[in-house]
Amino acid sequence: MLWNHSRGLDNRLVGVTQESKSIGAEVNWGVRFKALEDSHRFLADLCKEVSLRLLGCGVRGRTFTLKIKRRRKDAGEPVKYMGCGDCENLSHSMTIPIATDDIGVLQRITKQLFGCFHLDDRDIRGVGLQVSKLENADASNQGLERSSLRSWLLSASATKVAQRGATNVIKRSARDSDINSNEGTSRQLFPGEIGSSGIMDNNDQPCVSEDVSASPSLCDLDVGVVEDLPPQIFSELNDTYGGKLIPLINKCKGKTESFSDSSCIPDCGNAEGVDMSNMVSPSSSLVDAEVLYTIYSHLGFS
Repeated sequence: MLWNHSRGLDNRLVGVTQESKSIGAEVNWGVRFKALEDSHRFLADLCKEVSLRLLGCGVRGRTFTLKIKRRRKDAGEPVKYMGCGDCENLSHSMTIPIATDDIGVLQRITKQLFGCFHLDDRDIRGVGLQVSKLENADASNQGLERSSLRSWLLSASATKVAQRGATNVIKRSARDSDINSNEGTSRQLFPGEIGSSGIMDNNDQPCVSEDVSASPSLCDLDVGVVEDLPPQIFSELNDTYGGKLIPLINKCKGKTESFSDSSCIPDCGNAEGVDMSNMVSPSSSLVDAEVLYTIYSHLGFS
């Protein structure tokens, strides 16, 4: 080959056809729209023409450019009848991942691009659609395009699955952090178990503090701490004890009210000569007598 080329010999056929870089259609004469329906009808016919040209050349495109000629403000009538006259050239383009020559896809893309201009239909004097980034549309490439489309869809679905997995991990970590933050409060509920849940003997196996079967009895719970728990944790703890926490709290509140009624202080005028046995109500048997004696001694009663 080099020997022939050095002597000016070239047996290759002369190619007169060149591959098209873009295919499209443009109309800038006789374009006069009165309403939006007229422009949409014109765009549909333009997409049909461009699709036929793509099919005739055996190619498909990925980039679509819509060109619009808009009449300038205060522009007079064109010299040529139904011509475009003095206009401004506007354009918008869109690129899709898979090449196509389908009429429906072209019409949908063209309408979307046309909506980006926000123009008055009466000022339009020319419309054109150009398709670039062309690819061959033979049978072999169609299979590759289908597989690439399938892989693109699968990659999108895989991305969504990964995002959902990340969201679940974040929610799980947040829930674990909430449980860890409430761990100190839950440990205070069991004053009898302090020191035995976190410390283990060298000869014993590590004990699990979250074991429901090892939960303390109701009498070992601190009712004040139980009342201060968040509603969600309180409901879970109440379910653990079979719904017995609410009656326990109500019972303790009843004892507190009876204690406040029994410890009423008499008037100072009648303080002298008051017998302690007369001041104690029948319900005071629930209260320690030494505590009552200490209270009255501090208040000045003998």
